[in-house]
Amino acid sequence: MDEINKDVLENEINLIRNQEIREWTKSTVQNCPKYFFTGMASSTGKYHPTCTCIEGGLVIHVKRAVYLADRLCGGYGIKGEDKYCYLCNNIT
Repeated sequence: MDEINKDVLENEINLIRNQEIREWTKSTVQNCPKYFFTGMASSTGKYHPTCTCIEGGLVIHVKRAVYLADRLCGGYGIKGEDKYCYLCNNIT
């Protein structure tokens, strides 16, 4: 993975409809160190699926966490800024 695509979480960031929270999240992701995009979610694989224990696995892990947070917010009726903060928290 020679070139880092820092827009890889764009779909997840765009779930945040509050502009201030979205821009902060986007800025934080853009300033993440390289290992955030290239690292594994777990070096041992003990508590993570195999597909996240590869190069770039941490991004896969974050994408799944955001998906679940979005679904849980919908299921529990969490909306607006509360939902956007949950999504932001899972991304950053």
